[in-house]
This record gives sequence, C-alpha cells and structure tokens, in this order.
Amino acid sequence: MKALVVGSGPNGLAAAIALLQGGVEAEVREAADWAGGGLHSEELTLPGFVHDVCATVMPLAAGSPFFNTLGLDVQWIHPEAPAAHPLDDGTAVLLERGMEETTEELGRDGPAYRRLVEPLVEAWEELAPAVLGPMPPPPRRSLRALRAVGPGALARATWAALGDARSRPSGRVPGSRATARMRCCRSSGGRAPASGSHWP
Repeated sequence: MKALVVGSGPNGLAAAIALLQGGVEAEVREAADWAGGGLHSEELTLPGFVHDVCATVMPLAAGSPFFNTLGLDVQWIHPEAPAAHPLDDGTAVLLERGMEETTEELGRDGPAYRRLVEPLVEAWEELAPAVLGPMPPPPRRSLRALRAVGPGALARATWAALGDARSRPSGRVPGSRATARMRCCRSSGGRAPASGSHWP
C-alpha cells in the first residue's frame, strides 16, 4: 500500500511520518521549490537578516504531542514578549511571559483576561491532546479536557476565539482569534526556532 500526501507543510509531513510509522509507504508531493509550506525563511530585506515568510511564532509546534515524539534537534528561542496584537487605534497588547505582567498591563481588563486564559493554561496537559491530536478527539479525551478546563471556561474561550480580531470589549483585551493564539503561546512558552522557520 502506498499513500500520496499533497503538500509538504507541517501537517503534510506529519501525516507522511505517521503513515511511515504505521508501515505504509508515503510519497510527498510539493509544488513549491522548498519543503515545509509556511515554515519558510528568506533574506527579504538586507543580507544576513532572515525573515519568516509565513509562520512567525510556533507555540503549537513546541507544545504538540506529535512533534515532541519525533526527537528533532530544534533550538527554541524564548522571547520576553512571545506575542503582540496590534489594535485599530495604533496601540498594541503584549503577551508577557508571566500572567501577572500581562494582567497588570491590561489594566481594568486584566481580571477578565485572567479568567479567560488561566484555566486553559492550568489544564494545558489535558487540553493539548484534545486540541492538537487526531480530529475528532476520542470521546474520553474530550471529556477529560472538558473536566480539566470546566465548561464555563471553555465556553468563554470559544466565544473569544470566534470574535472579531479588531474589537476591544472595554479596553485593550482582544476578544479574538488572536486571544486564542496567545493562550497557546502562554501554554507552550511562545517559543520560536532559532534557525528560522523551515522544516529541519
């Protein structure tokens, strides 16, 4: 049996690896001149300055249960502020490394941010396999994740993730997909590979 995987991005390569691990021969086809899809870096401005063309921060790679089984030698960078979300008024919200620092920066919206994010961070070990594993997750895994996070916290997180990325509910908290990405950054440390974004 042979499988044909179209696209050499992280998901395509992960699928090919899983197939090979299961004893199925896999061939990966890629239309671009490089492997890795969005994991691609180039010198776009000045010589020696390498820019990530698509993927910029890869917290889900660092926190991925599957990625961590591969034993790849990746040196991760831990920035002081793993993520930022620009707002329409020219300001920005920074995700600091610590919950306290981020909460303090958000002022009156700090407590709302903590209520939204903290349960997800504390339950990340149970949540990660359900969010980053095979879809749909097995029922028992889903129930474990739901019990760990709590239905109220999960409902708030889902509502925030589906919100408008340009809006600010009462101050500076982005009620948005950006908030969902920030939660992942916080849970996995907001790491990025030192060598730029490309498949090793």
